[in-house]
Amino acid sequence: MVTRDYDFANTILYPPKQFHGIIILHIHPPKAEKLLKEIESLLAKIKDYEGKLIIIRDGALEIIEDKR
Repeated sequence: MVTRDYDFANTILYPPKQFHGIIILHIHPPKAEKLLKEIESLLAKIKDYEGKLIIIRDGALEIIEDKR
């Protein structure tokens, strides 16, 4: 799932292990060029998304794995 809705960062309500992957685009301003650039960068770095919450901020990447 790819979203800009930061509510999906709540791992209690949306445990990453129950999804094939959650990617949150937390980029401001959310211009198409910036969003595409960050998604392309993510695709070049990460190959396995299953069970992970990935938060993309301007130039930064946070990966949270649900180990429960």
